[in-house]
Amino acid sequence: MPYALDGTIDVYGRYLGITPLPFAGGKTSGDKGDKPWITGLTKKPVYDVILPEDLTLEDFEDSAVLLYDYTPQYSQTVIPRAELQDALIDIMSDCLPFARTALLNSTGVEGIRVGNEDEQSNVDAASRSINKAALYGQKFIPIIGSLDFQPLTNGSTGSAQDFLLVMQAVDNLRLANYGLQSGGILQKKEHMLQSEYDLNSGNVGLVMQDGLTLR
Repeated sequence: MPYALDGTIDVYGRYLGITPLPFAGGKTSGDKGDKPWITGLTKKPVYDVILPEDLTLEDFEDSAVLLYDYTPQYSQTVIPRAELQDALIDIMSDCLPFARTALLNSTGVEGIRVGNEDEQSNVDAASRSINKAALYGQKFIPIIGSLDFQPLTNGSTGSAQDFLLVMQAVDNLRLANYGLQSGGILQKKEHMLQSEYDLNSGNVGLVMQDGLTLR
């Protein structure tokens, strides 16, 4: 279960007392800190192996062992893997609509220059911003005035294959963060020899072994 500090820390910054927190818990209105699962329930984390002859009944009833998926840094509370991978999943979710936009841009459709506020509102309703227009496959942003139409990018567009390669590379990075075998961050488009694949994928098994060793 998640936990919070309930007591002091030692010279290494490790918690000497903790209290469990509910999985869906947190702070409610008026609370100054984390809401404990059971008020008054305190456990003493054990960081070293206790010899059988040194075990006491208090060790069984009041001790706790902290489990980590990966080696923590200075902080005693680590970021969940789901939150660490959210940023990569967000990038992957953008690649498909960006690839669709690249295909739409290759169709040769052009935009229209608007001359007043009324005309702008009609175009602006379809394209709110550059990023949103790209995600929804909309290429143009309205421009008010007598100036000629000006592209908001450098004119060159990536192919749909390039976006799919980026998506594949980010997915390989996501798998590597778990310690799972993948094709490496940069995968060749051409045929790869087995030796090239092994060298490119790297020794990601150390990541998984780190988590297994901690558990």
